[in-house]
Amino acid sequence: MTTTTCENCGHAYHWDWEDAFDKFGFGDGDGQIETWRVQAALECAGYTVEEMSWGCHNTIIRSIKQDGNEQIPEEAKLGYDDPRDFLPRKIISLLDRQFVTEDRGRQPAINRIAREFLSIETLETRNFDALDFHDLAIWSIRDALVAAYQAGIASAAEASATNPPTNGRSS
Repeated sequence: MTTTTCENCGHAYHWDWEDAFDKFGFGDGDGQIETWRVQAALECAGYTVEEMSWGCHNTIIRSIKQDGNEQIPEEAKLGYDDPRDFLPRKIISLLDRQFVTEDRGRQPAINRIAREFLSIETLETRNFDALDFHDLAIWSIRDALVAAYQAGIASAAEASATNPPTNGRSS
């Protein structure tokens, strides 16, 4: 998840580069649309990019060309298919590097906790109230928070073991 500053309120605005390919991305077009940032990253890497506005929905990237060759396959259902399923690996890697965050490394643990403790199969927005809103018992929430806290401690211990402090001295 990438974080930028909200143009309206100045608070943190969280988004994923995949939103630039999703008809319902960026809050179905109601949020701050950041497709231009993804387009700029691709253009800086030498690609020719075209976007399209989807009416009252999101603005999406509809074409990515390199040396005149289209990188989005014809069979891709633009606006609906996950771009990780149809974009070439080199473009996915480029966008992952460009819009990298610490959350990407934590996401598997977060997803596991949501499944195991909260019985939530995915944390992806599905734009359907019955799937996006959940009634949860307070003890389930407590157990999930404890698990997240413990995962954070384990992650910090692992990072400390692989990158011991240098006490300000370089080795």
